[in-house]
Amino acid sequence: MAARTSVLMVNFGFWIGSLWGDYPGEAWAQGEDYRLWSNREAWRVAHLHVPETAFIVCWAIVIIAVGV
Repeated sequence: MAARTSVLMVNFGFWIGSLWGDYPGEAWAQGEDYRLWSNREAWRVAHLHVPETAFIVCWAIVIIAVGV
């Protein structure tokens, strides 16, 4: 049951990532200063963005590897 749930959660994570990409660490950056839109945009410009295509390619590789 835990294995099925983890497969579901991993697929959900890759699906969301393939739609919008990701800014790793953004959840930890939230604070008082992060509430302003200008501060949020400045943080996003200064930090790493994982593009959608990276999630799509990794998702395909993982699904093929698990299938094999």
